Amino acid sequence: MDTSPAPPSSFNEEALLAKMATATEMLYLHVPFWAMLLENLSIYLTTDIPTAGVHAESNAMYINPKFADTLSTTHLAFLLSHEVAHVALNSIGRLQHRDHKKFNIASDYAINDILKAAFNTIPEAALYNYQYSDMSAEEVYELLPDASTVQAPMTLGAGDLLKGPLSEGTQLRKSRHQEEATEESGPKPVDWEAEIAKSLTHAKLRGSVSADFERKLHGGKDSQLDWKAILRQRITAKVTRDNRDDFSYIPPNRRFLWQDIIFPAPIGRAKPTIAFCIDTSGSMSEEELTQGIAELNAIRLILQARLYFIECDCDVTSAKWVEPYEDIPSLSGGGGTSFVPIFDILEENRIKCDVVVVFTDGWGTFPDTDRGYKTIWVMTDTQTPPFGEVVNVRIPRKCSQ
Repeated sequence: MDTSPAPPSSFNEEALLAKMATATEMLYLHVPFWAMLLENLSIYLTTDIPTAGVHAESNAMYINPKFADTLSTTHLAFLLSHEVAHVALNSIGRLQHRDHKKFNIASDYAINDILKAAFNTIPEAALYNYQYSDMSAEEVYELLPDASTVQAPMTLGAGDLLKGPLSEGTQLRKSRHQEEATEESGPKPVDWEAEIAKSLTHAKLRGSVSADFERKLHGGKDSQLDWKAILRQRITAKVTRDNRDDFSYIPPNRRFLWQDIIFPAPIGRAKPTIAFCIDTSGSMSEEELTQGIAELNAIRLILQARLYFIECDCDVTSAKWVEPYEDIPSLSGGGGTSFVPIFDILEENRIKCDVVVVFTDGWGTFPDTDRGYKTIWVMTDTQTPPFGEVVNVRIPRKCSQ
């Protein structure tokens, strides 16, 4: 949220409307990419928020007129671009499980880096740090402090990601889609990917797009953290480091006794153990299941970890130990989804493991309480589990014909 001094208690509406028109014209002349994207948002004046914000579902921008009255025309043009960037680059959709406030700040850093490349400058009041240059919002988020301590020291471009639409107040302008709407059809949904492509083409024809801006734009639009790297990092941080690194003939290695061969057995503390559950319900795609199995298999082979492998839909269909030298079993299942049986069977069988990894789309019934296991949810959708850590996955889907 904005930490600047409170704006004046009154404003000149006529002067503000003229300033807004000048700021928009400035965008069309110098950075038409953002001006064209702005056509897709309806703009409302409201005092319900301290500065400005957007609501992605309604494609609406809300501006506190008292705050806007304190800005120069140039800074107002920057603010308009900043806010539409939150919607066009899908800040709300990419929020997923993350802390709302912290991800808002991370998005501000990433967006302002893109705007700096477009405007060739950035207002001092905008949230910017060169150390976050070329980073996506997701990457910046991982580098910020915990949500409980993070502050938002910006006075311009707060870009609050609104959780719900506000009372509309005074409508300053209609979106292009709202103007074209009929009583029967209503406003058409905005295809932001198409709008970005169209705006970028127009700006290129005008000669107002630098290679640096285009590179940053595509990075900010498409970038996601490598979920595989995050998953490996988090599992590795949780498993035991006390591997069996010595050998003894007392006792001998039981794996070879049936061949009348005596080999030493590894001694020391237990190897890493991972309880891995894969959601085999009907809502999981073949691509999701394939990637989940492949990545977990790679991780457990690297760590030489024992795997307690659980298949679960509405109930546990299979649960067994898999040694590092054994192949992961083929999958079955295909019903509904409940995550409760996963933790029930771990408790019933007294399974001791370093970490529980659940690969799922998240559409199912979660336990009412945390059972005390270190849990990592590898989610292919945006559901929020009640406990544990979350690693979000973007799985490529096949196009339907």
